[in-house]
Formats: sequence, C-alpha cells, structure tokens
Amino acid sequence: MIYRPRRVSCRECRGVYVEYLPQAAGKQRIIIAYACFLETLARRLPWIPVTNLFQCSWATVCSAVRHVADHGLQRKNLSNLSVIGIDEISRQLDHQLLTNGYDLNSGTLI
Repeated sequence: MIYRPRRVSCRECRGVYVEYLPQAAGKQRIIIAYACFLETLARRLPWIPVTNLFQCSWATVCSAVRHVADHGLQRKNLSNLSVIGIDEISRQLDHQLLTNGYDLNSGTLI
C-alpha cells in the first residue's frame, strides 16, 4: 500500500505543511504496528527467517527493533535507581563483551 500524505500551502506564513499520520513515526518507512509485530517475532526467531517470511530486508527488521527499543528507552524511569551493579559477559571467542547494568535493589536489568 502506498499513501502520499496531503500537503497544504499556508498563504499567511508561506509554508508547506504535511498531513499528520498517527500510525507513522517520523521518517520511518513502516508503520508503528508493523514495527512492533516485526520486533516481537525478531525477539523470538532469528532475523533471517523473519525477513524471508515477511519478504522484507534485514535493514527493515533492524529498523523495527531499533524503533521499539528507542521507544522503550525514552520512557524508562530511572528516578528510583540508587544501587547499580555492572556485569560483563563474553559473547564470542574473540572476547566481545556485553555489558549489563542491574538495579541491585529490585534485581532487574537496566
């Protein structure tokens, strides 16, 4: 489905305004619901089968995961955080480290 948002020229300020689309986020090429759906599947499956199943590119799945993660990070409340713990986990043989931060009072991953 292709949709072109309507554009309106303002005679007073001589600007061009584009129709607001609540189901879209910024300049993303996919709608928010589809991004959330792809992210949910990508969390449970490897990304390559997700791209094959929905006939989209790896970059589309990556963009969907990044959008949902950014949305969650923007709304994360760290005001009650007082005691933290840092842990590094080796992911591969060439010592790629994954750094995790924990809230030691509640035991949750930050």
